[in-house]
This record gives sequence, structure tokens and C-alpha cells, in this order.
Amino acid sequence: WCGVELDEPLGKNDGAVAGTRYFQCLSRYGLFAPIHKVTRIGFPCTTPTKTKSSRRRSVLKKSPSASSISSLSSATSSISGKPSRAGLLTETSARYARKISSTTALQEALKEKQQHIEQLLAERDLERCEVAKATSHAGEMQQELALLRKGRDQYAVEMEAKLDQLRSMVEAADRDKVELLNQLEEEKRKVEDLQFRVEEACITRGDLETQTRLEHAHIKELEQSLLFEKT
Repeated sequence: WCGVELDEPLGKNDGAVAGTRYFQCLSRYGLFAPIHKVTRIGFPCTTPTKTKSSRRRSVLKKSPSASSISSLSSATSSISGKPSRAGLLTETSARYARKISSTTALQEALKEKQQHIEQLLAERDLERCEVAKATSHAGEMQQELALLRKGRDQYAVEMEAKLDQLRSMVEAADRDKVELLNQLEEEKRKVEDLQFRVEEACITRGDLETQTRLEHAHIKELEQSLLFEKT
């Protein structure tokens, strides 16, 4: 790409695009175009001195030598006495019109290219904006994901602590259960022992009562025997 400074305000910038300055000119006097589509042309400029010098250079480039100029001049003078001003003006006007037409076409092409560049720049800015939004959204999603992971980890830690607490409670309950079962067995043995003692006491009491009755009967017999002997 190359920068082109125009003679009229038909451009799109002042030599700067997207905040970067490539050359200096007035506003709307600058254009950018592919370098292979830019052609140097020598159409008349607004400054008379430059016009005369450019015409002089073009004449010198087209004329091989001073002798050919003089011979051409003498031939023209011999034919008509002086050159035809109308013919020269017509040819110059035609060349100028062709150059203006070519310049206009180039300006239109440059204008289209510049519009295309501006469209591409706008699309690039839009894509950058979309990328920035996507990056920001991705950052927010990452933060939310990090918060969710943190909450999940914290919940897992809390649940693990509760599970350990429940395990401890279950183990304590199991120990209490075993202890209560042992106490129950001990109480059962005590009850059985008491029952055995009660039964033994009952048997002993029956035996004592029987023995007491027998002794009472024996005492009565002895008393009757004594009474009989006395009589």
C-alpha cells in the first residue's frame, strides 16, 4: 500500500489510519491504495510554474534533439506560415480530458479501496470487540467455575466432617450397646442367682417346717410318756 496526496478534498483521511500516521496532508486530501494500482501521471496542476515545467519536461522527453525541433518548426512554418492554435488546443483538451477521465477512474478505484479498507478496519474492530467480549465472558465463566469448585470443595469438606462425626457417634453407640448388653447379661446372672437362692431358701424353709413339726410331735410323745409313767 502507498499513500496518495490529492489535489482536491476527495479523499478519506489526512494521512493517518486507525490512529497511526503514515504521512502529513490536509483533511480529506489523503488516500491509501495498493502500490501496483497507483500510476504516476502528468496532468496540469494548479500552480502555473509547475505546469510550465512539467510541459517543458514532457516536450524534452518526447523531442529527441534540438535539430528535430527546429526542422519540425520549419516544416510547419513552410506549410502554413504559423502553427494552428485551434488544433493544438483541441489535442491538448483531448489529452487533458483523457487524463482527467483516467484520474477520475483512479480516484474512484482508490475511493472503493479506501472504503473497503475502512470496512475491513471496522470489521477488525468489531471482531476485536467480540473477542474482548468473549474473553470477558470467558473470564466471568472461569470465575464462576472457580467459585463453584470452591463451594463444592468446601461442601465436600463439611460433608466429610459430618460423616466423621456420624461415624464417631455410631462407634460410640456401638460401644454403649456392647456395654449395655454386658450389663444386661450381668443383671440376668444376678437375677438367676437370686432366683436360685430364693428357691433354695424355699426348700430349706420347707425342710425346717417339716423338721419342726416332727420335733413338736416327738415332744408331745415324750410328754405323754412322762405323764403315763407318773400315773
